[in-house]
Amino acid sequence: MASHAPSSRAAAALLIDRGGLWIVENRGPRGERYWTPPGGSVDAGESFEAGMVREVREETGLMIRDAELAFVHHVGAVRVQTYLAHDFARLGPPDDPDGVIVDVRRLPIEAALRLVRATAPRAISRPLDAWFAAETLGFERFTVAPSITRHVGLS
Repeated sequence: MASHAPSSRAAAALLIDRGGLWIVENRGPRGERYWTPPGGSVDAGESFEAGMVREVREETGLMIRDAELAFVHHVGAVRVQTYLAHDFARLGPPDDPDGVIVDVRRLPIEAALRLVRATAPRAISRPLDAWFAAETLGFERFTVAPSITRHVGLS
């Protein structure tokens, strides 16, 4: 169960299969709704990867069996590590203890990205766009700087 204390660490997952990209609709503190890849706060004493697996299971009912770090960025003071899931399967229905997930969908990648761009804060949508652009162009690495500019091919 997620901690309600503020966290300076968060983790998310890119869940891509033949059906597209899995995204979740979140309800914000003022009732606003926006779409993002599944993820959330990493609990104290929990690794980023363990937090990502837990958040995905809670928000989607999917269990990640294999994933690798895709990119790291910051949303304010929060470090966010986003993973690319290579192997995942349905475990059961979502069980969101925080009650912030409104819907879960798997959409074609471009449709999912349009929905994220149209609704999510730019601090979430821009790094996601940068990663997909780098993947499409065949780059192995990129850095999302605090100003959200993309530098490709940095060591």
